[in-house]
Amino acid sequence: MGELFNFILVLQVLFCFSVEAKEVFPGVGQTYVADYGSFKARLSFHSETEMTYLITDGEGKGETETVQIQVTFLRSKLYRVSWQEISKMTVVQIEDFKKEVVYSSLTDANDHSFTSVFGSWKRLN
Repeated sequence: MGELFNFILVLQVLFCFSVEAKEVFPGVGQTYVADYGSFKARLSFHSETEMTYLITDGEGKGETETVQIQVTFLRSKLYRVSWQEISKMTVVQIEDFKKEVVYSSLTDANDHSFTSVFGSWKRLN
């Protein structure tokens, strides 16, 4: 009986460590600035499914759009956020809310070129 109890206890401990609780996406209700050096974008997250971006500096300055987003939890304070713009440009970002950095990969709708950029990730509000 004692061996069975120990076996069940070990299984419970292993299960607890293998199941990571998801946290609420920290972007909701917040606005962040992604600064890539050559351009900046302001991202306002309305929910886990909707965001508005505004290019505030560099190429495309003034461009804004509200897009549907897909948010994927990767680990605590690290998320993949992706969307497609009306122009058919696709964007995938890795947003690190702990280290305050963002990695973005974009596919241009016109020439289908692929670009990856890295920048700082700062909360405005």
